[in-house]
Amino acid sequence: MVRRVRSAQRLLEDGISSHVIPSKGISNTLVNRLCTKMCRKGHFVGCYAVDRLPVRLAARGTFITVVNLGPSRNTRMRDGLSGGAGHFVTLVATPRQVRYIDPFGLPSTSKYLKTFLTACKRPLRVNQRQIQALGSAYCGLYAVLFACYFDRYLSHAANTAMHLRFHPYPQLKKNDALCEKYLLQFADDDA
Repeated sequence: MVRRVRSAQRLLEDGISSHVIPSKGISNTLVNRLCTKMCRKGHFVGCYAVDRLPVRLAARGTFITVVNLGPSRNTRMRDGLSGGAGHFVTLVATPRQVRYIDPFGLPSTSKYLKTFLTACKRPLRVNQRQIQALGSAYCGLYAVLFACYFDRYLSHAANTAMHLRFHPYPQLKKNDALCEKYLLQFADDDA
């Protein structure tokens, strides 16, 4: 565990912003690597393109996944959709409910995600508070942050006392720095 966390810490300390490509964000692969290294085994189940969410997850009692709302390359080509990196959100499922966490505070319009959430057969809670500025490419890092936070919450870890506080509109641009700060705190807590 310590080795996994130290490598995540190294990734973060290399400069989180160096992994964020302006106007494109970060890759599914990097989101998956960070969550795998920083989340406890069992809760985080992967980062998926919205059209590649495994249906078997819907029946699982508890899970955390990060979803890229942009469909995979094969689906974009087949359906004639435009390319693009997409937008990351976090799903946190417990036996009682599914939380949909979008840093823009918007509900999903994806037909793929709606199908998946219906298959979960649980009440859906959707955050409505925007914490990410419209020009920000940090949605993947916010998704990692929420995966780490809820992973600790579901594990009843002591450090869930850490409250994630973000600036309200019109100061949303300051939240990217807070996201980095919180991610580094999570990595430090586990080191």
